[in-house]
Amino acid sequence: MAIVRDVEELTGTAWATYRSSAALVQTLDLQGDVNELLVDNYNDEFQLGTRSLLDLLIAEAGLYTSKVKRANNDAILSFSSFRILAAQSKLATHFGIAQSDRLLGSLIRPEEGQAPLFLIKKGSAVFGE
Repeated sequence: MAIVRDVEELTGTAWATYRSSAALVQTLDLQGDVNELLVDNYNDEFQLGTRSLLDLLIAEAGLYTSKVKRANNDAILSFSSFRILAAQSKLATHFGIAQSDRLLGSLIRPEEGQAPLFLIKKGSAVFGE
């Protein structure tokens, strides 16, 4: 039952992460758009001599930060999607790989009370990692 509980916890965590990351997409896009507009305006003002180079560089740093945050959020969103697919045993199909029960069925079959980390270590030994 410990394995079932661990899988349920992992799935719940992945789902919560997916939902929170998905909710951030629109906010991060808006932040990026605002920062791009700010950089454009500061650049125009810098060309006119009413804005300092430091102000422009700070605005560009803000734009860079917003792009990094969006890229990180996209990675988190993808990773949590993969974890959800893995919990449903659909990850191999998602990547177009034929499913095989050989490894799990014959080489690293869980025993009663075994924790998932032990299975991961056992699987790593099979793959030679």
